[in-house]
Amino acid sequence: MVEAQGPRTVGQWLLLGDTEAAFRALERRRGQALLQLRRQRSGGPEEGQGGDSLSDVRAALDPGTLLLAFAVEDDATHVFAIDQAKGLSKSHSLAIGAEALAAEVDNLLAAVGGARHEGTQHFDRFQELARWFYRELLSPLDGPIEDSQRLLIVPDGALHRLPFSCLIRESERAPRGEQYLIEWKSLFSVVSARFYADLKSEPRSPIHRYSRLVAFGDAEYGVAMTDGPLPSPLTSPGRIGGERHGRQALPGSGREVRAIAGYFDNHRLFLGKDATKDNLWDLEAGVDILHLSTHGQRFPEGTRQAALFLSPRRQGGDAIPDSGRLEVGEIVAGHVPPARLVVLSACDSALGPDRDDGASLGLGWAFLANGARSVVTSLWRIDDHRTADLMDRFYASLAAGESPADALRSAQLDLIQGYGDDASAPPFWAAFQVQGDWR
Repeated sequence: MVEAQGPRTVGQWLLLGDTEAAFRALERRRGQALLQLRRQRSGGPEEGQGGDSLSDVRAALDPGTLLLAFAVEDDATHVFAIDQAKGLSKSHSLAIGAEALAAEVDNLLAAVGGARHEGTQHFDRFQELARWFYRELLSPLDGPIEDSQRLLIVPDGALHRLPFSCLIRESERAPRGEQYLIEWKSLFSVVSARFYADLKSEPRSPIHRYSRLVAFGDAEYGVAMTDGPLPSPLTSPGRIGGERHGRQALPGSGREVRAIAGYFDNHRLFLGKDATKDNLWDLEAGVDILHLSTHGQRFPEGTRQAALFLSPRRQGGDAIPDSGRLEVGEIVAGHVPPARLVVLSACDSALGPDRDDGASLGLGWAFLANGARSVVTSLWRIDDHRTADLMDRFYASLAAGESPADALRSAQLDLIQGYGDDASAPPFWAAFQVQGDWR
């Protein structure tokens, strides 16, 4: 018998054989602040009402969706698999605690960065780690995953930073004998299962296809790139902000926004000096898609809030310092009118300060708290020109009627299969993920 000191942990409930109590213990500590913000915006249930039990979560899942909820504790990591048909179909635990898991995530991300800039040795290391993560975290769940159409990832701890899409699994049916997870299934993520149950309980527009686009890009930062041919994808600037990085102009950003506008008859673009925070705040309600192609940063100088960087406001021809910085707090406060789908084509837009409730309060979760149903975000410093290619393919699929999760998968598969020459490497496509609803 486990003697509990205070509330039992997920692991303690599992030792007692009570899987549902373990799942409830996990949900009780996860993403509470974001859940309450969303409920306040939507007029949803008060604290303690709705979405708390396994049956509530099961009812919220669409047919074909398998929810994979992770619980990272000091001495172990636990995984729960839940679908609509069977409920909690399977769970497993591995003896890898939070500190060791975080170190391996850091190693994989370092290998991804090294593969982008330095080549083969780092790519080999990335593949080794990508296979290890799939084998340890997901291979015991191959059966439920095989039976699903899409995976809803509910990460915990360092797993918020793990690019699940590029984990590698063995497959006799794959031409290479193995495949990236995104080649097998569509993926999307949420901060908690209860958050997703709340999201699915809200009224949804009867018009499912996205038709109205508002996009911001080609912002003015005051530091131009050198004239000449387009740089190599291995050396071109990422979309990362902050004075330390100079906030270079992003030529791919303007090209990206103009290209995606071609997929929508109803579009409005804010480019160059017009890509300001004031124009963003002044948008009318009812936008289907808000696309922000800018610099982004997890921790701008002097703040613990993630931020995007738009064109500055000007006074007498001079830029007002920091007037183009859009922070998480401003989004959560409701200054930005909500859109059904928000696409953050910027560096590190999925990340923010780690919280005690297991969330990482990045820009994506801020837009979800503000009322978006789905947000596309990135996990690392993205390549300016390759991102423009990926976004073009994403919007082609979205305009053709695919869901955000399926459209992102289609774009990533295009790059994996050779669209855009050397862009098939994971550094150029695996950063992106869909948060919120897959549809």
